[in-house]
Amino acid sequence: MRKKSRSKALSLSMFGPPPLLEGEDAAAYDELLARVSAAANPSDVIHEIWVRDVVDLTWEILRWRRLKKKDLEVLSVTSVTLSNYYMDLLEKIVVLDRLTTIAETRRNNALREIERHRTALAQTLRNKNRDVEDTELKAIEPKLIARVVQPSTMQHDQRPKN
Repeated sequence: MRKKSRSKALSLSMFGPPPLLEGEDAAAYDELLARVSAAANPSDVIHEIWVRDVVDLTWEILRWRRLKKKDLEVLSVTSVTLSNYYMDLLEKIVVLDRLTTIAETRRNNALREIERHRTALAQTLRNKNRDVEDTELKAIEPKLIARVVQPSTMQHDQRPKN
């Protein structure tokens, strides 16, 4: 099973290089991609695109949160007397919060699309299965009727033995 999820993660590489900035951990991104891919188990290229979107957006969210943490650490040791610097830092934190919220919204939308697509696919498969079952029942029904009707019209000697 692990081999299958790894190959699916590797197939996602067709969407280009990961959105890593200099100094970001490529191995951590690859692990995130592999784990999300294994959890989502994409069944087609559309799912693969959404999985890559979810991973990229999750990575972006984590990036914004790391930056916000660094700024909060600087803010916590910054003197309020340096009011311009302090206010600039606060403004930057607000912007990072907005960017995080935007990325979270986009990621959640991608997750909803995956769910919607899977639900639609499941419904399509149920309908196809029902169509096949109905077709088989229609094809079998006349044969069963013929078998039920036919033995009663046969002579006693010709009836099949149980």
